[in-house]
Amino acid sequence: QIGYGLLIGFIVGFFGDVHIYTTRDENDAKFYGMRDAIMDTAVTAIMRAVTPARNGGHDYDRVIVLSHSLGGTIATDASTRLIDACQQGAIDPDRLALVRAFAMLGSSPSSFSCCP
Repeated sequence: QIGYGLLIGFIVGFFGDVHIYTTRDENDAKFYGMRDAIMDTAVTAIMRAVTPARNGGHDYDRVIVLSHSLGGTIATDASTRLIDACQQGAIDPDRLALVRAFAMLGSSPSSFSCCP
């Protein structure tokens, strides 16, 4: 039973965050709210890197988004949200174009392209 308990604890601990992030049921306020907070944090982090007014006045030549495991999925979703905002005119395309590389380690492959 100790081994079973350890196995269950590992599975819940390892896959629990995946379950929380991938739950897209808007009626489940706990998981949906958590997912929304994760997305807001990721989008804010990328926007802070490409916007001098949000990062203490530093104007970077290029930004690299590096992620691992579930973070790769989150970064992909955040990038998609930023591209949508760019296409709608809410973000300056030149600012978003500073994201020159998107690398994911230990997660599924993806692609990133800025709005025209």
